[in-house]
Amino acid sequence: MVERIGFIYDGETEEVIIKSDIFKKYLDSIGLRSVGEFKYKRNKISAYSNILIGKGAERVVILADMEQSPCFLEVLERYGDENLNDYHKIIVAKRMSESWLLADTATLKGILRIGKHRPFNENDNPEAENDPHHKINQMLSRHANRTGNKKKAMKFTSKPILAKKFLDNGFTIEAAVAHPRCTSVQYFDRYLKSLRG
Repeated sequence: MVERIGFIYDGETEEVIIKSDIFKKYLDSIGLRSVGEFKYKRNKISAYSNILIGKGAERVVILADMEQSPCFLEVLERYGDENLNDYHKIIVAKRMSESWLLADTATLKGILRIGKHRPFNENDNPEAENDPHHKINQMLSRHANRTGNKKKAMKFTSKPILAKKFLDNGFTIEAAVAHPRCTSVQYFDRYLKSLRG
């Protein structure tokens, strides 16, 4: 059974989520503890992994985005020359991890100030969005236009600011997992839970 885990992440959204107290609480709820995390740099996985293992990590999870790659295998090839071992696990978010934000419909509705019982299907398939970050910004802009807030309507929120906005408004991994069509976050959740046996 694994109890201590380290993370290597690929993007800005992942950094905000993985370093958050909300994520640490999620890990705690499934019996895991993060010993640390690093932002991915080419040819540094071995060095980062050694540091994490030195801190007690029994497994190192690499969280990557699919971005515009045509398939998962192409993403995995990015890490092919990094001397990965049995204690490494690569998890790929379909398209971008911002699709996980889109999957948390309750938080999104709260940010957009849409009633929680009102039907909402703009993000019916969050992983089908080519650019979920842009999609969320479009939704925020349309909402600002509807409410007459022109200053906010034109503002494009960066990935870290957007991730923090979601976390501040209640985003959780569990809420994203509950979306029936966000399979990469479901896999992430299942894999982490499987480490505790």
